[in-house]
Amino acid sequence: ALAQALQRVDRLRRGFGADGAVRQLPAATTWRQRLVGRHGGAFQVLPVERLAYVVSVDKLAVAVDDAGERLTLDMPLAELEADLDPARFFRASRQLLVSVQAVKRFVPVGKGRLRLDLQPALAADTSISPERAAAFRAWLGQ
Repeated sequence: ALAQALQRVDRLRRGFGADGAVRQLPAATTWRQRLVGRHGGAFQVLPVERLAYVVSVDKLAVAVDDAGERLTLDMPLAELEADLDPARFFRASRQLLVSVQAVKRFVPVGKGRLRLDLQPALAADTSISPERAAAFRAWLGQ
């Protein structure tokens, strides 16, 4: 586990320049292809291409697929974020990691904040802070 954690740190460090700016990661970087989570008493495999978003609920990471099925993961949101392709996944808030395919639309709600409408819908707060809004727009290519 320590070796895996050190590999993740090294991979993240290579993604930043000396000035702290994000630079393009090397093409050899492989991103996580599947998640394993608990649904009831059984473990299920979720391919990452079906992952809509991951939300933190009571300090547990809950993955939601494109059909709305929920899986409880055994890893924190920050660790999962480091393993997923940043071109496809964005950390919208401390509690939400969202896939580009799950963003149906976004709406400005004042003072630079954005509200996301996700598919499948999420009942919890889906707003993006003014500090993250510009990065979100850039991530979407706007």
